Amino acid sequence: MEREELELKLNSLIEVYGYKLYRAYHIKEDGMKFFRVEIDGEVNLEICEKISRDIDGFLEQEKIFDFAYILDVCGVGVEKEIKIEDLTSNIGKYIYVEFLNKNIEGYLSSVDDQTIFVDYLNKNIKKTIEIKKSDINFIRNAIKF
Repeated sequence: MEREELELKLNSLIEVYGYKLYRAYHIKEDGMKFFRVEIDGEVNLEICEKISRDIDGFLEQEKIFDFAYILDVCGVGVEKEIKIEDLTSNIGKYIYVEFLNKNIEGYLSSVDDQTIFVDYLNKNIKKTIEIKKSDINFIRNAIKF
């Protein structure tokens, strides 16, 4: 099964519970192989268990992987990484951005094809910085204290 097809199927299993797939990937930790499925949204242990049972049944029935692995279903957390293609849906949210060996926290105020605009405070003065998407190394939701 191709990756895109697998992700579509995983997403359909997750959407039954009112959530969507954030990402799914293999990772090796402490010598063990994991297939991690991250769910977008505020999830609790009960939802993760239900979704995990559904995904596990599907993976076993379809024999998706030919090696031993541990299925790990979890939420992405509050400070999740933002995909470049999802920037528009994060307008108005407080974010953290790493770019050109700099970083900044502020509110994502707007997005266009090439650029993002972040409102931030500098010595209690509101400023806006323009950042080219191509210069972004990492961007995530942030918590303002």
